[in-house]
Amino acid sequence: MFKVHAPFMLLRKIASVPLGILAIGLIGSPIGQIHAMIYPHSAGTVGHIPLTLLDEVNFAIKLACIFVVFTIGGMLTALIGRSRMANLIVGLLMTADVIVAALRVKTVYPMWLWIAVFVSITPCVLLGFELLKKRVTGAGRAP
Repeated sequence: MFKVHAPFMLLRKIASVPLGILAIGLIGSPIGQIHAMIYPHSAGTVGHIPLTLLDEVNFAIKLACIFVVFTIGGMLTALIGRSRMANLIVGLLMTADVIVAALRVKTVYPMWLWIAVFVSITPCVLLGFELLKKRVTGAGRAP
C-alpha cells in the first residue's frame, strides 16, 4: 500500500535525474573555464601537440577535478532523489555523454585520460550517494 507522500517521492526521484545532470554541468563548467585559463591547450580542439611532463600533470589535475565534480553531482542527486537508482541513471547518462563527446571532438587529451574518465564517472556519482547514505535513507534515526 502506498503512503500519502508516495507521488511526491516518485516525482522527486524522477526530477533528481535531470537536476543531477544540470548540477554536474553547472559545477563543472566554471571549473573547466578556470582550468582553460591556467592551461590554454585544454580550452579547445587541437591537432597533435608534443606533450611534456607538465602537460601530463595538468591532465592528472583535470582528472581529479572531474572526480570531484561528479562526486558532488552525485551528492546533490542523492539529496534530491534519495535513490541509488537515480544516481546510477545519472552516472550512466553522463558516461554516455562523455563517450559521444570523445568520439566527436578531436582534442589534445591522451587516451589514458579518456579511459579513466569513462570508467570513473558512474562510480563517482554513486560515491556521492554513499557519502550521504545515512542522511538520504534515514538510517540511524530514532523511531
